Amino acid sequence: MTIEELKLKMTDDQPDEEVILREEDAVFAKRMTYLPVVDQDSAFLFFASMNFLNSYVKKDYAVPYFRKKYYFKEDVARILENLIDQDIEGIEIHIADDVTYVSVKGLQFSFHQLDYSPKLEAYRESDANVPQEWTQLRLQPYAKDLLDTAIETANEGLRRLIRPIDPVLIFKALGDPIRYAIYTSLTGKECCACNLLEKFSISQPTLSHHMHKLVDSGIINVRKDGIWMRYSINPIAQDQLKELFRPLKFLTQCEL
Repeated sequence: MTIEELKLKMTDDQPDEEVILREEDAVFAKRMTYLPVVDQDSAFLFFASMNFLNSYVKKDYAVPYFRKKYYFKEDVARILENLIDQDIEGIEIHIADDVTYVSVKGLQFSFHQLDYSPKLEAYRESDANVPQEWTQLRLQPYAKDLLDTAIETANEGLRRLIRPIDPVLIFKALGDPIRYAIYTSLTGKECCACNLLEKFSISQPTLSHHMHKLVDSGIINVRKDGIWMRYSINPIAQDQLKELFRPLKFLTQCEL
């Protein structure tokens, strides 16, 4: 479904029955709190995911982990700060006393009772805080459609970032001692290929081979910066990997 088709559906059609929101979609939406928001596509996917969580946590059937608190609102506030710094064209933010509006791709997302940091408070009092009136279009009844549309209309780079991991590819990539050492060296930071060459004392072709394996597995992100490539850990893939091993933390003994 295109964004225009979705807007037409929301304008002309009121849902006759409630759509059941699935836990697996809530898990995906939660994972998008790690999403680097750098353009309209990533902003649209992020806020569509937060809108989904905002709707899901209110359901009686929601998993207690999600229902116990609106933890994702901290991430909304964090991304708002980043967007204010970036000033991305096509994204409009209005912070009022009790509600924040974010307009992306012609749709207006709203979030109530956010904790405003000093930076957000300063923005609220500034001339950049252009007023927005509520569009009267409620997005939460269409949370699933909105999330699906954000995924379907994402650009190629964003789709690659959020794709489901293949654990076998990641294990193969990290099974090599040098690649594992490169992976751990990227914890919490982005690193230029030039620095990796110096740190590990390997040739350019050797580094390219190792980074191709890591990037292809999905656990590492890459971007071009001038003549060099810069690498960082993909937090979304890393979160999927953590979820894969979560059941093992309850395994305290082995019965023979």
